[in-house]
Amino acid sequence: MASSTIYDIIVSQGGVAGAERLGRSKYLKKLLKEQKESGRIYGGICSSPVILQKHGLLKDKIATAHPSAVNKLTGQVTDRADIVIDGNLITCKGLETVIEFSMAIIHKLFGHGRARSLAEGIVFEYEVK
Repeated sequence: MASSTIYDIIVSQGGVAGAERLGRSKYLKKLLKEQKESGRIYGGICSSPVILQKHGLLKDKIATAHPSAVNKLTGQVTDRADIVIDGNLITCKGLETVIEFSMAIIHKLFGHGRARSLAEGIVFEYEVK
């Protein structure tokens, strides 16, 4: 049964306890799978990419995670990049990179001009990577 709600993006939050709790949610699992299958943006920050992997959402994708969680990921994983965008998947290491992560999401949804404009408004030097 499909969800009656369509989201432009779904991003799982980090924190080990929070990610573990989210990993047990059948509803979130369903939403994330629908998100991926429909070609909409999904992602995770900090330790939550581990739950994306658990649900098969990192298959054939490159991702990153918090240094304490990246070793729990298998496949095409990088610990060198703060943020990884692979198609409609966006992952990031954690709190230190949250503004850059936000700008990457804005860029993905609304384009480079909007991301640059918002970055200037918060005095953040944004460069597309």
